[in-house]
Amino acid sequence: MDMAGSLNRVVDKCFPRASKVIDCFYVQQLAFDGVQEVRIKYRWESWKEKIKLSTRIRKRETAYHSEFLSNGIPLSNC
Repeated sequence: MDMAGSLNRVVDKCFPRASKVIDCFYVQQLAFDGVQEVRIKYRWESWKEKIKLSTRIRKRETAYHSEFLSNGIPLSNC
């Protein structure tokens, strides 16, 4: 069955001796949705930081030096 609470009463009433099993698809979907939510949150934070950095560079407050990942790729390319 899926994870909807409304089905619990129906299953209990119609099949009192049945074992309830939750389909793993629904568990995976919940996990994926959680990961997606966190990914989007951090993407927005990253964009906001990039905009702040771009604004400071345009104002010439600081010189821009690209950060590099451990494999040598500039962070600005990500």
